[in-house]
Amino acid sequence: MLWSRHGWNRGQAACAHFARTRLGLLERSFESVWRAARWRCDFDQRWQGSDVGKCDLEFKIGTTVNGPPDHETGSICSRTSARSRAEPSASRALSTADAICESLGAKILIERDDAVVRRAEGLELVSAVLRGIAIETDLEICGVKFRIDPLKAQKTGFYLDQVPHYAAVAGLAPGRRVLDCFSNQGAFALVCARAGASEIIGVEIQASAIEGARENSKDNQLPIRRVEQDVFEYLRAAEKAGAEFDLIIVDPPSFTKTKSRVHDAIRGYRELHLRAFKLLSRDGLLATFSCSHHVTDAIFASTISDALVDARKSARRLRRFEQALDHPVLPNLPETEYFKGTLIEMMPGR
Repeated sequence: MLWSRHGWNRGQAACAHFARTRLGLLERSFESVWRAARWRCDFDQRWQGSDVGKCDLEFKIGTTVNGPPDHETGSICSRTSARSRAEPSASRALSTADAICESLGAKILIERDDAVVRRAEGLELVSAVLRGIAIETDLEICGVKFRIDPLKAQKTGFYLDQVPHYAAVAGLAPGRRVLDCFSNQGAFALVCARAGASEIIGVEIQASAIEGARENSKDNQLPIRRVEQDVFEYLRAAEKAGAEFDLIIVDPPSFTKTKSRVHDAIRGYRELHLRAFKLLSRDGLLATFSCSHHVTDAIFASTISDALVDARKSARRLRRFEQALDHPVLPNLPETEYFKGTLIEMMPGR
């Protein structure tokens, strides 16, 4: 977590190292992250004035280091307009902490070495403040403010890979009845509420996320109905009750972390989309996403198509949602393209 010398928020950064001993990768230090961050900062500056940068990047919010695409295998570093946070999953080279703060002009540096994957490598889980004092901060997206706890929240404090898409989805919301599935802290629901949705329901099973969403709703004075329930159960019940929505957002956590569970993930995505299609109005919209890199874009598209057949519905794809420029993809390393999404519009016909 990084604060500038002048006290204003510098940007949130989360750096994650994944030391895989079975692949022969060595544990890495903060120094390697620092070098990659400096390289990426130079890249950002080159794009700053370009049309691509103006259209796709908010340089105060995003990812500074994104693993192999940024010449730093196993490291991820994200930042927001709130602060920065370091999250390496391997070594804790505190001697380099000052160099990181000096390079990024930060006052606060937080280490989040608490990824469960570390246990597979025999590494301890650590969450620590390396420099400064950790306090809650606010992040603003599409005019909506969100509270972030740098020590307890999701590893980057917020799902920054969706930042470019919040505005796109919110632009579809005015006057529509919106269902936000896997709502987490309510980002999609809140930006849709601010955009003028007529009704909004956010479904999330985690009590802590629901509480955070309620606080965000209160802080922004945006009323949203929150449902603490498993999404699959809610969709089945809503179908039986004859509910209908004009815009459904499906943004689940990863359904599989391994290739061996891909078939289970496909079944989950297929049922999820089947239930969503049955709840959409005649010309309703579905914004659906997947962050499972083992589920390729082709598999994801095929699953959506199969769900349409199962639901006996017709639809057309209006657009694709892709990783932002700060999450570059290596063509010869498919695993770097973990994020995919699509916007579907229902059509009359069946």
